Amino acid sequence: MTLRNDPFAEWDAAYVLGALSPSERREFEDHLAGCAECTSAVGELTAMPGLLARVPADDARQLLLHPQSTQQHLQASSSPADSLPRLLAAARRSRMRRRAFTVTATVAVAACAAAAALIVPGLVTGAVDGASSAVIAMSRVNPSTLSADIRLVSEPWGTRIESNCHYGEKPPPSPPPGGSNYPTAGIAYAMYVTDRSGAETQVSSWLARPGGTVTPTATTSLSRAEIESVDIRAVSTGEVMLRSSFGQ
Repeated sequence: MTLRNDPFAEWDAAYVLGALSPSERREFEDHLAGCAECTSAVGELTAMPGLLARVPADDARQLLLHPQSTQQHLQASSSPADSLPRLLAAARRSRMRRRAFTVTATVAVAACAAAAALIVPGLVTGAVDGASSAVIAMSRVNPSTLSADIRLVSEPWGTRIESNCHYGEKPPPSPPPGGSNYPTAGIAYAMYVTDRSGAETQVSSWLARPGGTVTPTATTSLSRAEIESVDIRAVSTGEVMLRSSFGQ
């Protein structure tokens, strides 16, 4: 699909800045799975949050009050934000990008008032790219020989979830409906992320066999602060087997 005919072609900047609504974010992520052009466009904008964080407080304030004149000033400067005007210009090419621009400028002013670095909504507050939480053992919700631990890793675009899942040698107490324990092909499990609003999204799936260890990695555009819980479910029944909650 070409960018000209792609209705999602203008969503990349808003996605990177966290300016999409939860439903729009999920819709765009589904689209990214099959669109190399949009995936590449998102990759080209991943430096935007870092650049925004280095914009001087006075420039950020002026950007909100006088966007045109401030953009011309930044283009003539030699500050670390030299490439910011090009990114912001791209962000204004459509309604979605104008929305991302507005969010960015507004948060910049809030950061000035707090005398802190610029923080873009949708990204982890105060997090460093690649920063990770401690390894967390998931709690068992329903009887099984499945055990797992996870670690949440902050990224500029959201969160990477690293997991280590082990399946005991013995079959689970209850066989799946209409079948025997641990079929030859393995049992399918899926990982779900639930955000603060209660919206659930499947982020990965895999097959399990007795005595095996699987290390699936999942990704989500949600920041660590937006994640309410992570759980692992049996695909055949939808039953939650393990869960980790991050309530605040």
